[in-house]
Amino acid sequence: MRLMNMLTMQEAMDQLGVSRSTVDRWRKEKRLPSYKIGKEVYFDKTELAAWVKTFASADPFVRPAAASAGPLKVGFTAAAAQMWSPLLMRRLGLLESELRQHGGPVGVDVEWRRAENGMRLVQELVAGHVHIATFGDYAISLCGVIGRLLPAFRAVLLASDGKAADGKGFAIVVPPGLSVDYPSGLAELPISTTSRSNAEYRIQSMLAAIGIENARLLYEPVERAMERLAERSRIAAVLWEPYISIADYYRIGVPIGEWRGSGFTTGVVADESWARSNGDLVEAYLRAHLKAHRMLRSEPSTAARLLAEETGHPVDAVRRAIANVRWDAALYEADLQAFGRIDPHSPRGGARPTGGAPALRVDLRYLQEAVRRLRLPDIPAHPLPDAASATLY
Repeated sequence: MRLMNMLTMQEAMDQLGVSRSTVDRWRKEKRLPSYKIGKEVYFDKTELAAWVKTFASADPFVRPAAASAGPLKVGFTAAAAQMWSPLLMRRLGLLESELRQHGGPVGVDVEWRRAENGMRLVQELVAGHVHIATFGDYAISLCGVIGRLLPAFRAVLLASDGKAADGKGFAIVVPPGLSVDYPSGLAELPISTTSRSNAEYRIQSMLAAIGIENARLLYEPVERAMERLAERSRIAAVLWEPYISIADYYRIGVPIGEWRGSGFTTGVVADESWARSNGDLVEAYLRAHLKAHRMLRSEPSTAARLLAEETGHPVDAVRRAIANVRWDAALYEADLQAFGRIDPHSPRGGARPTGGAPALRVDLRYLQEAVRRLRLPDIPAHPLPDAASATLY
């Protein structure tokens, strides 16, 4: 072994196009040859080249940075306030900044793909058109179902995005002045909801629970529901943030009743094979995700102004919507139980028994590493038991 033929840790990271954490993981899990001299770690150039050749043939995703072509494709939607983190990340260039500053793969571009809703993002993820995306709990559960039907597709849940507590995620809204006996009076009103969505799933579950079997559901975009409320139509609409806050801002809608079971959790999901082979990109994304959450919590007025410009919604309504969301990337046991109870196959919003099978695989190691790199309080690589934790990520 000659020192002149050796690479430092930083030189090896640059050549492989990965972070220190990935190099350390490859040393442990893939037997990447290295030498520890004092406190420093070195790599023999010849041995490193042979290792890359061996693993590139065995695993086509293990290759030097120069061969890692193509952009990082991020899917996002502005359909619900709980999923606004990527919108803020894109506006501020947080992901691009993380890729530049923390030694991510050289020359990786970011391609942001906006979809009208979470269901469309699931389709994009299955088709391989996006690598990583944020969507709601119904779509997350659907990913698990698709994975069982299509073994080649394996999604993994990496972190949470925005959350709404039980009773706060969705609301049944009627025009001001319309008197409705809740919940029995819902049998007499047309109910506007979006098709194959978190909203439809919630209202179907609620109607089934109270024994209303012949409700008149109007499947239409939420924008049309808002128009009907503004027209003072005799109608009920299933809304979520930011539309609950927008209806209140324009004084066109009033929530009725106490809707238990209407919590809402969103999450960051990726193709598992891609994530496993591109840990650096996943960690960079999650660092940007955590920074967006920090801004949403600590600078809500600034975040509201930026998001209002991105969405076209009134800034005051956006500010209210942000305040009604828990911005926390941590996953809790209750979150996984909620995902497991959702049954996308049910035509009337049925649920699996409590403690049902998790919706899809969960891997929090990337989030754990992102938290460590940002010097935030440590987080375990497993779901937390108590959502009342004082630490928000």
